[in-house]
Amino acid sequence: MAQQTVSFDDISRLITQKSPLLLKPMAKIERREPKGEEKGTVEQKGTGTSRRRFKKTQLKAEDLNCRFETISMTPAGPIYDRDMEGRTLVVKWNVDHPFYRRFVLDNADDKDIVDGVAALVYCLANAELTYVVGQEIDEELSVHESEALLDGFRNQVSTNMRILLTK
Repeated sequence: MAQQTVSFDDISRLITQKSPLLLKPMAKIERREPKGEEKGTVEQKGTGTSRRRFKKTQLKAEDLNCRFETISMTPAGPIYDRDMEGRTLVVKWNVDHPFYRRFVLDNADDKDIVDGVAALVYCLANAELTYVVGQEIDEELSVHESEALLDGFRNQVSTNMRILLTK
């Protein structure tokens, strides 16, 4: 049976549009020297050239803050995996998992359901990167500290879902 493909372009664009409002993990930023500031170079001011700033009307794939991919991780594997590529959160769906088949593939014709499920998985992956991966977790967290981490995780998922689902 050929693998059915589902487009996550609309939800990726929505996530990018609402990105300034979303709670997100900190991206690891590589520090580099600014262009044109090598030793011995002088920047000339007032050369009379100016650049107009045009509003982007079409976002390219590399401009998106979120990207969805599909990979095979067996039916017993996780529903999804996640990774950060710069400032882009990459959600990797497990195409073998029953959840993906039932809620994504079986509803491929209903963009509201597919986008809603994708938004939920994005928010879960986003909060994971903030509260699980981003924290230095001690092996001996107190019950209070563990509950605080889970509360923060749950609140971030809830806040981001509210933002993404509000028109």
